[in-house]
Amino acid sequence: MDKVSKVILKTAPKETFGKFHFHFKCYFQLTCDFTKLKIERIPLCEKLGFRCNDDTCENFAAKIECRASCSEFYKNQGIRQNVCANIEVKPSGDTGYGLFAKENINEVDQVCIYAGSIIPKKEHEKRVLKYKKKNFTHFYAYKVGDLFVDPTESGNLARFANHSCSPNMVAERWQIDRRFEGYRTIVFIAKRPICEGDELTVHYGEKLNVSQECRCGEDNCSGWIGQKKKEPATNTYCGTRSI
Repeated sequence: MDKVSKVILKTAPKETFGKFHFHFKCYFQLTCDFTKLKIERIPLCEKLGFRCNDDTCENFAAKIECRASCSEFYKNQGIRQNVCANIEVKPSGDTGYGLFAKENINEVDQVCIYAGSIIPKKEHEKRVLKYKKKNFTHFYAYKVGDLFVDPTESGNLARFANHSCSPNMVAERWQIDRRFEGYRTIVFIAKRPICEGDELTVHYGEKLNVSQECRCGEDNCSGWIGQKKKEPATNTYCGTRSI
């Protein structure tokens, strides 16, 4: 994490971010029960001797990362290798804070993974109530299968990516080896070429349980993040992101 982002996380009001621990990768919350879930193994890559970075690799085409036993030369191991562009958190006008590129990023490049604690539905529901009682102004969890990735108190800088109706990133769900069945890792991929200094944005989806006025300012702005409502929502946002 860069120095500017560290300062922002330490000095921002606690009701904005809460107590936050930085983690590079997702991790399964040890206090939760995952015993009913089976471990998945992914198919072996059959494209030996070639780069697995296009749809000619069946794993890549299906958004499945090749096993660790494959050579790093195959290039389909960005999640395992924690590939991340040079990014930072900065103030972003009316939206508070945002995620920004500190270098040029090519189209389809992996920008970063969406890190956080992996929790089951019951734990997710408990946390939503806890965060509301603490008056957290932001809480974003991604639903992945029957599990959730919660970066509210522990995660990486990806959690600061704001919504846009015309985003420059897309959130993809990738399967990786030796993870619980149904779980997918969320990866932010560049939707188009991104220049140094550009804000990094993603579409939060249209199946949110709470809607909020959108301030992205794009020409195609729908006016709302999530479900449309006749009346403006409050400043508190406790929705679950969808893909």
